[in-house]
Amino acid sequence: MLTPKQLQLLQNSTIDVRTCLAWLAAVKRSAFLMEFAAEVMRAKLELHDTVLRASDYERFINEKAPHHPELVQLTPSSSTKIRRVMLLMLREVRLLASGPDLGKIQRLVMPPAVEKVIRNDDPTWLAAFLLPFSEIKTGRPNYA
Repeated sequence: MLTPKQLQLLQNSTIDVRTCLAWLAAVKRSAFLMEFAAEVMRAKLELHDTVLRASDYERFINEKAPHHPELVQLTPSSSTKIRRVMLLMLREVRLLASGPDLGKIQRLVMPPAVEKVIRNDDPTWLAAFLLPFSEIKTGRPNYA
């Protein structure tokens, strides 16, 4: 799922770079992960709501179900496992920290080299890292 430049960066990198690139590969492979991070978590941060709640996850599933009937056909144990694994991934990449309910949403400090190879590929992938649209579009943090 990674570009040649992203793979090259991965070869001799720090754990932070490897973690970011692993998350990038995951969201490139799974629209479910990408959409959850970009649509749910990023939107909550923009509203200054940093608590990820079980109801946020359930609302996301309910909104996606009409377009993805396979979500409705999952067994309860499969649904639970998918949620548990996704939350674990979000914690490992440090987009979700310990906190109330499912956890506290936070933006991570992305190594500049990672941001560069993502921008060279397709800047829209930065939404999975919870960057606001203004930063994705301009390439500069919006400190206003």
